[in-house]
Amino acid sequence: MSQFFRRARRSVGLAAVVVSLVATAAVVGAGPALAAKAKPDPTAVLKVGVPIEDEGGVWFDPGSVTVGGNPSGRLWIDLIYDTMIHQTADGKGAPGLATKWEATDPQTVVLTLRDGVKFSNGEAFTAAAVKKAWDRTLASGRPNLPAEIVALKSTDVVDDHTVKITLSRPIAKQWIDEVLRSANFLAVPAPSTIDAGTVATKPIGAGPYAFASYSTGNVTLTTNKTYWNPKGAPLGGVQFLQVANGAPAVNALQAGTVDLIWSVPPDSLDPLKSAGFAVTTTPSERQFFLPLCPTKGVFANKAVRQALNGAFDRAAIDAAALFGTGQPNTLVLSSTSPYFDKALAKTVKYDPKKAAAAIKAAGVAPGTKVSVLVPAQAPYPAVAELVQADLKKIGLDAQITESTSYVADVTRLQPDLAVASIDPTLYLLSFAGESPLDPCGYANPQIVADLEATTDASKTEAQVQAAYSDLQKTMLDDSPAIFLNLQGNVAAHTKRVQNLTVINAPYGPQFFDDVFMTK
Repeated sequence: MSQFFRRARRSVGLAAVVVSLVATAAVVGAGPALAAKAKPDPTAVLKVGVPIEDEGGVWFDPGSVTVGGNPSGRLWIDLIYDTMIHQTADGKGAPGLATKWEATDPQTVVLTLRDGVKFSNGEAFTAAAVKKAWDRTLASGRPNLPAEIVALKSTDVVDDHTVKITLSRPIAKQWIDEVLRSANFLAVPAPSTIDAGTVATKPIGAGPYAFASYSTGNVTLTTNKTYWNPKGAPLGGVQFLQVANGAPAVNALQAGTVDLIWSVPPDSLDPLKSAGFAVTTTPSERQFFLPLCPTKGVFANKAVRQALNGAFDRAAIDAAALFGTGQPNTLVLSSTSPYFDKALAKTVKYDPKKAAAAIKAAGVAPGTKVSVLVPAQAPYPAVAELVQADLKKIGLDAQITESTSYVADVTRLQPDLAVASIDPTLYLLSFAGESPLDPCGYANPQIVADLEATTDASKTEAQVQAAYSDLQKTMLDDSPAIFLNLQGNVAAHTKRVQNLTVINAPYGPQFFDDVFMTK
């Protein structure tokens, strides 16, 4: 079961939605063994450019009602607190704070905690500490807790190193495949910091790096000397510095202000390589797509929506707007998914003449204007211009509006079509009711049922396969959105930064055991 397609959420923070629309997401780390000739510098501090203040500032307390919507918080949260399961490139996961995990039934997960783990202040990491932290977070009233976290019915201590998780829904598999691989909502602060009320200002966890300081635009972590894996923190520290996404991030890397950035405009890749920087890029499950307004206007006509599937030259979009970092895709699932319907995908072909004829047959007059909203951040405007040219070929006159406040504007303007990007974590949000990803209030009960079935651990593999098959067919038939290209995961960095592997995730870069810097 691919973890990336069992993450649909009903509740997502607004800032996370913004990031889903205008950012490239990546997990960095969990790479191969250290290069034989590379000599790690144990004193080196990795400086990472992140839009800290742009997206809501910092937060350190997972159980606080004042937690902001900044999804980049996961960057330092995972490092300070560590995760039960470490993410890996193959999706299987590796032992973290937990050495064993098992779904004993669809609503129960049992974790075996690693023996001998200590918080960075020397306190013992135990099942009781996990229960205390998670009970506190659930009772906190923290805003926008996602549905899978709210489904945590109880955390029970079996013994010092065993935790039993009881869920109110049959999503045990989703917890193992996704939830337990992030400390975003399930961080475990040292019990003494909870008692003292200092979690938000002086967080103490059991992760590879410990909190050192925070000032505006600067989160500094240092090596945790008590970390359970002494080789798992080969840096002297990690410093997250305020850098806006896009061109400002590129400028900061070129100026030497930071060592690594993850939101890289595609047109900056070749110049960065020429300047001697390293670039890592891989396809992701995130897609550039065109959410339509199926409830009113020209796209209320299903035949018109269907015709759009063959209207766009996806290969040209990849070459001209994405500089080859993406991959053409036509279905709601990525071609990397084990459930991808290859035969169905082959039914969608670029054929502007056929699309134009279908739109004309649907009664749409040539030259009909359609409103298009696009985030004013590369590469979205470039994608929009190619979409505009393709729409012109089929008789539609696209009127593009660039927005520096996409979430507010898309809800207010309800355009006929938008240019955005999406990953599977947001499918329920996008195809199940009004949201910034579904501003016209489109909802298809069959699509919702299929998506919910894919996260239901009580379903057999055959039932999950059937749900994914039906999802792809229904999405293509109803066409509430047009899928264009997979979005590449891109990280750019100095050549001192070694051992990077890029993995898809919805929150941004995440550093695991073996990222290091040379002397």
